[in-house]
Amino acid sequence: MDRHTETADLSRRTFLTATSAVLVGATLGGLAPHGIAAQRHPRQGGVLQFGPLLDTSGLDSHRHNQLHTSNPTAAMYTGLTDLDQQGNIVPGIAESWEPNKDLTSWVFRLRKGVLFHNGREVDAEAVKLNLLRIKDPAIGTDWHRGVVENIETVEVVDKYTVRLNTRVPDVAVPANVVFYPTNLIAPESFDSASEHPIGTGPFKFVSWTRWNETRLVRFENYWETDAEGNSLPYLDEIIGKPKKEDSVRLTALRTGQVHLIDSMAYADVERFKKSYGDKYTIWQWHFGGIFVVFNFRRGPFRTSVCAPPRRTPSTARRSTTRCFMGRATCSTSPTHGGISGTWKARVCSMIPTRRKPCSSRQAPWAPRSRSSVSRLPPRLSGVAKSSRSSGTVSASRWTCSLSTPYPSCRPASTATLMG
Repeated sequence: MDRHTETADLSRRTFLTATSAVLVGATLGGLAPHGIAAQRHPRQGGVLQFGPLLDTSGLDSHRHNQLHTSNPTAAMYTGLTDLDQQGNIVPGIAESWEPNKDLTSWVFRLRKGVLFHNGREVDAEAVKLNLLRIKDPAIGTDWHRGVVENIETVEVVDKYTVRLNTRVPDVAVPANVVFYPTNLIAPESFDSASEHPIGTGPFKFVSWTRWNETRLVRFENYWETDAEGNSLPYLDEIIGKPKKEDSVRLTALRTGQVHLIDSMAYADVERFKKSYGDKYTIWQWHFGGIFVVFNFRRGPFRTSVCAPPRRTPSTARRSTTRCFMGRATCSTSPTHGGISGTWKARVCSMIPTRRKPCSSRQAPWAPRSRSSVSRLPPRLSGVAKSSRSSGTVSASRWTCSLSTPYPSCRPASTATLMG
């Protein structure tokens, strides 16, 4: 695990030191004053005024999602594992972990001396209580519970060692206990987490008024340091001022009301870069995917057949230009092309007709590699199983790579879903 530890330091340190230079993480069009962002070793102190597009719906991080790219409240929380800048799973509160041979049990060894904001040390019992709380249907949302659904039992081995036992073999456990969304709250504060959450992150709670203001202050006993051994974070305070309207958010940045925004309108990006590119630092990243789903089991598209995919690059280019002002690309997979494990799917084009539907054997353009559904992690197994159908529909088969921190799976053959 030595390699993981080194990468984690780089990733977390980069984030926390950059935050104090007004680089709190960015989305498409995320901005910060250019001179400040260029500082590599900011001094201790300062207040970051952050103007995000969104606000969280609540403070209890097991009941409400804390979006780490847009909600300042996410800075109050950390998890057993973390992510580096390449998306690899690296140590967080857990400094190492290993599975048994059949991937049904994972042992996590905790870092000593990590504290909750109330001064309690993070130990195996606290981890167990948090995971059980997230799994409680009365508390954890579908999103939160789904991530840890395959964890059947949690055992306290000793004060700093916890064992997670799964229902079925699961290679994704380290990915599923990353700080987002599986973060830790002080067990003593479970009942008051909606009013005053107590986490383990670099900033602790002061106040929150939805769609108005979030205030966080530096946690003086946070465990991480920079490359020179200085305590992180550098900032004294983060003040979040969410602004729904793109024009209002951008104006707030230009007039100095905020130091950083997390997004801007697609139509404003090129114009702003041209006029203010020398004054602000702009980051561009993959914001997400937009898709359209057709129901081929019932409704007007029900009587269709398979045909080789139609190639209409000009249509795709027009769509990205008109809808996203050239700030998007077309994808043939559910995930962004830069993400490890991108699906390489080829889907049948649908043509309204009365002809007999094709089967997977009549789709020679589909990839041919196969693997059984049983090899998939639990969540993906459910997806694969749900794609099966009787009658004229063949089940999709999958090819999976289990060698990366995130298991990557892709359809190996696809058939038309027909009633």
